[in-house]
Amino acid sequence: MTMPSGTDSKAVQLFDQAGWLWSDAHKAFVESRNPERETTDEYLRREPARVGYGELRDHGLAGSAPLATREAGLRWLHERLSAAR
Repeated sequence: MTMPSGTDSKAVQLFDQAGWLWSDAHKAFVESRNPERETTDEYLRREPARVGYGELRDHGLAGSAPLATREAGLRWLHERLSAAR
């Protein structure tokens, strides 16, 4: 896994706690799925949720964004990860 440098460490921590993994192929954090939580049909039909590097950058969680922007981005990410569960 080669996560882009400059990714906010608190954002990475939120992804880790939620069980999401970085995917080089998708250039995104991808939801880790558990087939035991959904039927086989649901599992096969639904794509895993993703949060791309571009979204992180847009919300101030990659690169050099001001602290206030990063804090707002962390709130957005927390809500996004909670909604995916």
